[in-house]
Amino acid sequence: MGLTVLDADVLIGVLTRTDANHIKARRIIQRVLTDVPDRVISAVTVAEISVGPMARGDAEGNAVRMFIEGLRAKVLPLDEERARQAAAIRARTGVKLPDACVLAAALEMEARQPEPVTITSFDKRLLSAWKRLSRAG
Repeated sequence: MGLTVLDADVLIGVLTRTDANHIKARRIIQRVLTDVPDRVISAVTVAEISVGPMARGDAEGNAVRMFIEGLRAKVLPLDEERARQAAAIRARTGVKLPDACVLAAALEMEARQPEPVTITSFDKRLLSAWKRLSRAG
């Protein structure tokens, strides 16, 4: 595996000890850190995973920033072109807009490199959409 795009559900699972998937998410991220050299997170995913820590008093988002640095993940900004692509993906697949942003990030990464791109997520609908959209699908 060369590159994975990390979805919010797995990251929230790691960050939130009370999350039902906390232990599973930690194992998945440990495996990703060991086996996957390149990791990408959509800027929209950063917003999603920041809500909980900010609601608990981390107004500056320092915990999430340090977490992302620890993952050695590249944050992919949401520019106008990627936003339009995400909207088109949502219209085509019916996934939620944050998931469409993850798919847009994955498609962009797939276009940049010859190796397969994966999405790390618990969301079956998102993973199914990726299977339909990706060149490996």
